[in-house]
Amino acid sequence: MINTVNTHVKALNSIQDKIEKYENKKEAGKIPIKKCLNDIFGLRIILNDSISYEEIIKYAEYNYQNLKCIKAFRGEYKAVHVYFGNDDNMKFQWELQIWNKKDEHTNLISHAKHKQEYTKWEKENK
Repeated sequence: MINTVNTHVKALNSIQDKIEKYENKKEAGKIPIKKCLNDIFGLRIILNDSISYEEIIKYAEYNYQNLKCIKAFRGEYKAVHVYFGNDDNMKFQWELQIWNKKDEHTNLISHAKHKQEYTKWEKENK
């Protein structure tokens, strides 16, 4: 059922870019850390079998009540993001991304575009 498992730790320049975006939004410097840095550490699993993202969310929410699950659809990107540790301010939450194999190619392209955005920001702010 699971085709691939990857881990990631967000790069420093990506963290800086994310904080900068939150400082310049409506939060005006009042950055909700749990919202802004919810994905410093994460796992990604890519499923061989095509399971609807709604089914994944339903299963996770039914079996694990303290999780936050979101259907993360932005442009071509399609995934479920599950956040662990969001039920306690003393815990730092981490993210599990669940992808279907059929969405892997477009999701990787989407991630590459996002990375280009924060590396561009880094070059402009040196």
